[in-house]
Amino acid sequence: MIENLLDYAPPANILENKRILITGAADGIGRAVAQSFASHGASLILLDRKSRKLETLYDEIVAAGGLEPTLVLQDLMDMDFQSALQISAGIELDFHNLDGLLHNAGHLAGLTPMHSVDMDS
Repeated sequence: MIENLLDYAPPANILENKRILITGAADGIGRAVAQSFASHGASLILLDRKSRKLETLYDEIVAAGGLEPTLVLQDLMDMDFQSALQISAGIELDFHNLDGLLHNAGHLAGLTPMHSVDMDS
């Protein structure tokens, strides 16, 4: 059974007509997933705080034959409710809906036991 999974190759257009938002898209996992999703036909909204890296990713996706992604420059650590509503309204206006979300943005300031996390801050 697992051998069959290792041999799986998705169809080239498996994500055609799918609109997917990826946060933390400029580096690491988000970047790799964005490139993969674009290569399978997805229409992407790439959100990150690093404009140069987002622009480079945009260029790479287009050069590889992918659809032109939409770039959203936003630091989620500084995002307030109003900014979230504006981004949501823009997505609804331009795309009508999302078919997928990879919420990959993260910040590891250090490891802390869960019982020590201040949930009010």
